[in-house]
Amino acid sequence: MKAVHALTTGLVLACLCAAPALAAEEQLCWGDIASFCPDVARGGGAMIDCLSTHQDELSPACRSYMATMNEKMQQVSKPCQDDIDIFCPDAKAGAGNVAKCLKDHVSDLSTECQESMRR
Repeated sequence: MKAVHALTTGLVLACLCAAPALAAEEQLCWGDIASFCPDVARGGGAMIDCLSTHQDELSPACRSYMATMNEKMQQVSKPCQDDIDIFCPDAKAGAGNVAKCLKDHVSDLSTECQESMRR
């Protein structure tokens, strides 16, 4: 379960921190980051932790975006849990480490996991 949280946190954080490549709807949290987490270093899950601490204060758009991203990440992490346990047991939580590990082993992953990563 820890790996599922690590994957979810890492993927959401990666989405939040890659601003130039993001579509407009994915940049909905930048105002909240500036307001609540301006001095938080990116990486290692610190930004998600900060935003989560301010969950009740976040703009409705950011709250909705984070919920949507979390749901999408759960759709990936559930089918990949066995693969995470096999190929990425030592991947440290945060900074997209579990996601990177899965990508490094993509040809070895179960069909179900590979398909969930393509969605």
